[in-house]
Amino acid sequence: MAQSVAIANEFLKRRPFSQMQLQKLAFIANGFNLAINGERLVDETYKAWDLGPVETYLRDHISRWGSQNIPRLISERDRGSQWLFEKDKPTGEPYRARLSVDENAVVEQVFRRYGRLSAFKLSELTHLPDTPWYRAYQKGRNTDISDDDIIEHYTDLLRSSKATA
Repeated sequence: MAQSVAIANEFLKRRPFSQMQLQKLAFIANGFNLAINGERLVDETYKAWDLGPVETYLRDHISRWGSQNIPRLISERDRGSQWLFEKDKPTGEPYRARLSVDENAVVEQVFRRYGRLSAFKLSELTHLPDTPWYRAYQKGRNTDISDDDIIEHYTDLLRSSKATA
């Protein structure tokens, strides 16, 4: 397992993404890893927010970019701090994930299959009826998304060969 910010960096190594895209890609990778390898990819628990699955530790690091693409890897110095001037930009070491071969394969497949999708398309996919987010969502409550629901959903996707959410 790795921190969500380290998994987000695995995607940022491949190309820039918006914070919404990173949230959804890390969630999808976690789901497929649970279904394929039987383990969580991400340490933290996802919450069912209005715009889909959100991991708050990751959000604390990337919210400053709004809807813009994040131009670099995420570091500890990004967490909750604000910088107004170029000289104040974080310079800390980026978060790194120590992934097994199988975990890395999941991240790569999620990138290949979903990495080209817009933030809103990824959000739409995670909002479909009977998805883990859909089951957990309660307006204004930010409830935990169950690992059991995640496993069931992504196992069903793998069985059906649809793999679209």
